[in-house]
Amino acid sequence: MFTSHFKSASESIPNQYARLLQDKEERTLLKAGDDIYPIDHIPPGGLSLSTGQYVFTKDLEFTPPFGDMTAIKIVGNGVSLDMGGFKLTATGSNKTTTFGIQVMAGEHTVIENVTVKNGHIHNFGVNGLSAIRTNQLVVDNVQVHELTYPIFDIVPTAFFLDQANSFEVYNCKVIKMDVIAMTASAFLVANSAMGILYNNHVDGFKNSDGVAGAFVLDSCSFIRTLECTAKNLQTVSQGSPLSTIGHTCIGFMPTSSNNLVYSNCVADTLLGCCDDCHGMSLFSVNNVSVDNFRAYRVYDGLGSQKTGAKATGVEVYGSNITVTNSHAEDISSIDPQDLQATGFSACGANITFSNCSAHKVLTSGPDAPGKDYEFGTGFGWAPDPRPQFVKPAVDITYENCTATQCQIGFDTWNHQNSNWKENSFESCETPIKIQPYGTVRVYRMNFCSELPKSKPGDPFKNFPIYNCAMDNTVD
Repeated sequence: MFTSHFKSASESIPNQYARLLQDKEERTLLKAGDDIYPIDHIPPGGLSLSTGQYVFTKDLEFTPPFGDMTAIKIVGNGVSLDMGGFKLTATGSNKTTTFGIQVMAGEHTVIENVTVKNGHIHNFGVNGLSAIRTNQLVVDNVQVHELTYPIFDIVPTAFFLDQANSFEVYNCKVIKMDVIAMTASAFLVANSAMGILYNNHVDGFKNSDGVAGAFVLDSCSFIRTLECTAKNLQTVSQGSPLSTIGHTCIGFMPTSSNNLVYSNCVADTLLGCCDDCHGMSLFSVNNVSVDNFRAYRVYDGLGSQKTGAKATGVEVYGSNITVTNSHAEDISSIDPQDLQATGFSACGANITFSNCSAHKVLTSGPDAPGKDYEFGTGFGWAPDPRPQFVKPAVDITYENCTATQCQIGFDTWNHQNSNWKENSFESCETPIKIQPYGTVRVYRMNFCSELPKSKPGDPFKNFPIYNCAMDNTVD
């Protein structure tokens, strides 16, 4: 079940800011002036960079005497930091609560025209690179390796941008991120506008008791995400009572955002446990275009409970959305509580799927597919049994779409005033599923899949939902 995970977690963001602002050890302020300033060491208190150009001359280590410390703070306008292809590595006993590079001058100050490029950030805990209140920020060819955070109190991120205007993040990578947190993300952009994420990649990201999102946009507008990949993500449940917002595994996730473009992006090998698993989930968004998205090997229900919520290639909760020329393949869920694995799913209004294909979408487990309505579906409704999310899919169009080797090709459940035009199917047990108005499907949830006001060990709660499909046209 998907809710606004990062909205809930964002309550901890102010605490994260406070940790960024405090200096527990005297910092060394560098002033480059008109020359290029070489950086050949980082003192225990860290460095602060004012206006000018800076370059690493070798691999550098940061060994803080306390936790919650930042290696490099950029505190002035017009700063260029060229890491020269070298490494910035956190060492010592406090490294899991450290920050790598931070762009942030003060509590109410905007920093302009900053560039960070050409380097590797290793073994930090909270953030690799964070930028707060910026204008004209450029991050180019920066890699964050082995970010490790073992505590539930904040949102660990490899790249974190907040209140960024007119930004560019390109050619960046996150490699082997391993955390324990209510929610975590490789790339998290919040409260930002007019930006581009281009040719960025996540490979290896595990959250051992919470939500994992590779590319997350929260409360953003006019942002393009182009040619990015999310590979080898995994969520695990250890049963901690602190893990209160679920265990969803998501490749690409915008929430509470508008006017977005996604093009030529890929999600590959996502392993969910007892909650949702999605290649892409567009949640509470408006005016979004997705073209040539690919989702491969999205599996749910792999935890010890041997049941997940659902697995989806592309899930849409929103309005005025187009998904074109996209493909979902090898999507499966073990005993899904939301009664389906789905290539493409919709809940909202004015959503179009055009020239999309779903291949090999299946459910499995001791009760599936024998259980009524619990099937792998090429194209269908996006279910969430909590009452605030039970809404019909209105004015949905599926045109020139193909379902192959799915248990159900196209499911009209909970659609209204929707159209299926010139679609095709092959090797599907049920090509098109049409059920009467008022037919019931019984969904279920528990603590691990975000049942409200529950705790570990509580039994599943059932949620009957009645089909409100009407006024649909199937060619």
